Amino acid sequence: MKQTRKLLAALLAALTFCAILAIPTPGVPLNAGRDALNGQFTDGKHGAYDYVAFTPDLSKGGKRPLMVWLHGSGSGSSPRAQLRWYCFSNWASDEYQSRFGEGGCFLLAPRASASIADAYDATMCGGLKSVIDAFIAENRDYIDTNRIYLAGYSTGGSMVWYMLDAYPTFFAAALPLASLIQPTLSGVEKLRDVSIWTFTSDRDPYVGATTTAALPSFRHLCSVSNRPEDVRMTRFSECFLADGSKKQEDGHLASDAEHYVWECVTFDMFMADGQTPYACASTKNGAGTQLTFTPGDALITWLAQQKRPEQPVKHRTWLDKALDALRALLRAILALFQF
Repeated sequence: MKQTRKLLAALLAALTFCAILAIPTPGVPLNAGRDALNGQFTDGKHGAYDYVAFTPDLSKGGKRPLMVWLHGSGSGSSPRAQLRWYCFSNWASDEYQSRFGEGGCFLLAPRASASIADAYDATMCGGLKSVIDAFIAENRDYIDTNRIYLAGYSTGGSMVWYMLDAYPTFFAAALPLASLIQPTLSGVEKLRDVSIWTFTSDRDPYVGATTTAALPSFRHLCSVSNRPEDVRMTRFSECFLADGSKKQEDGHLASDAEHYVWECVTFDMFMADGQTPYACASTKNGAGTQLTFTPGDALITWLAQQKRPEQPVKHRTWLDKALDALRALLRAILALFQF
């Protein structure tokens, strides 16, 4: 009898412990502050790269998307530097996680360490891909490999294009922000089934006439894409920080202020109050439609809907190719009237 009581007590304790583990960890609201939001991320390392990662609430079943964020030059100089910049930890908040639907989204921000100039370049594609693959393998039961998203700012934006060129069928969607390079037209041909939302500024001092450089690639992508409604460009006539100010240094406008398009993304297309549309930004898609957004239904909502095609591409006949060429011609003509 005594042994039975002990066994029942042990079983009850085990069940209680499991029940405690099953209780979802309370989330962090957006207004909790930067330290609280950054604290949601854990640290990891794979190969030459360390990273920070956010794991959503796993108490509900199903698989979740993964967003990979690539920092710009100078923002990888020390561990967690990629979180101290950009306000990307907004995406770990309750509000932003809910926009991905039930289950939320994994977030992964690798760091190009100081030993490799704390900036990404084309030689790092293999190493970065191995970090992403390792993270997916560690969370294989919870990550939907048909919903892997890639975003990057400045040199990180360039890295988005390098990664898309190297692995054109791996990502469902990509966000190049103020990229220092633009893809070749032949490179764009590989991206017919990738949803791509480009962000550029007319006054960007690092890339010169950034929008002028980005438009040919964008137009060609519109003409060949199998999902032109999900090919988008947001163009800034000038850049503001999310609080409506310009970046200042010693009371003067910082020389790189017009390069800072990233806050538009990390605040989901709205200013810091979450209600005011981002200033001086115009967005169109590949069908030529001018887009507007409402609070809570903007970039993240769009992103959460993007999936990589599950079916292999069928063999294309000469008629398929002829129809593709006709569609591409019509889209190219329409694209001439965009922006």
